[in-house]
Amino acid sequence: MSNGNIFISYRRDDTSGHAGRIYDRLKDRFPGRVVMDVTSIDLGEDFVEEIERQLGTSLVFIELIGREWATIADQAGRRRLDHPNDFVRLEVAIALRRAITFIPVLVEGASMPDGSSLPEDIAPLTRHNALTITESDFDHDVERLIHKLETVFGGPGGFVPPRSSVFPPRKRHPARVALLIVIGVVVLFVVGLIGLFVLSFIIGLYADTSGNANVTNSNGDNKTSSTINRPANAEVYVNQITMNKDNGGEPGESTTKFEPGDRTIHCVVQLNTAREGTQVKFVWKSANGETTTVDYTTKSSENEVHSHLTRTSDWPNGKSRVAVYINGVLDKKIEYIIE
Repeated sequence: MSNGNIFISYRRDDTSGHAGRIYDRLKDRFPGRVVMDVTSIDLGEDFVEEIERQLGTSLVFIELIGREWATIADQAGRRRLDHPNDFVRLEVAIALRRAITFIPVLVEGASMPDGSSLPEDIAPLTRHNALTITESDFDHDVERLIHKLETVFGGPGGFVPPRSSVFPPRKRHPARVALLIVIGVVVLFVVGLIGLFVLSFIIGLYADTSGNANVTNSNGDNKTSSTINRPANAEVYVNQITMNKDNGGEPGESTTKFEPGDRTIHCVVQLNTAREGTQVKFVWKSANGETTTVDYTTKSSENEVHSHLTRTSDWPNGKSRVAVYINGVLDKKIEYIIE
């Protein structure tokens, strides 16, 4: 199940720009597995056999469809898809015959072509559910494509190297935000009534209790301080950092204790302010010394960012940690335990 490639098919006059960007993202997540169409065929070789050879090693076929995919014509005015030896037509037809995972990807505002307007051998592509990738939400849309590919390569007996990604912030519903504000005001009021003595006791207990999030400075000492190497005049910094279990692809319960069989682990960071262009780097270091780095640049109005690692085999037992850098400066670390 794990041995197979991802074949990207596209028409250069239609979607070459998107093809290059998507190819770069996929090759980073699936190194050595992404094939960008049949780029060269030696003289004397049968190009149909070469396409079949390339697709014979593929588990997934991605067809990029732009606004002119079905209508582009040659110099004589004949539609290219009507040529039996058109490369795109051949690639689509062979992929459909092989019954591999077939994913149409719509870009540049394109819609799925009408099956009746396509040659008979490629008309079945319209029966496959398509993914739309927009320019305004390109990162999120490509993550959806990657998630689908991981389900293909991460099946029983398969292996996918741990992958990391950063999702855009989750959408907040106005009613839920209002409820959270009310709860926050009530909590602050109760804390004020308890008094400074009880509040100090709780802070001390939190700092000394095992199993809670440990934020460490660069010397490795356990502290609750949010400052590590942060400049005194830093405009953007981490207000809060948590580790979370997975809940259907989103961060769930906050905890620092995970089991080896927990397939996905999340790290959620709350920034003090939303400032477009903030560079956020997550450096994951597992108990066995493996390190994974994730870089992300915030958009406007983003002050929550989360990263996650996914693994199809068990995590190594022991202490692991995530270090968060803001604009190149180490800001916070948090430890978690696999046991």
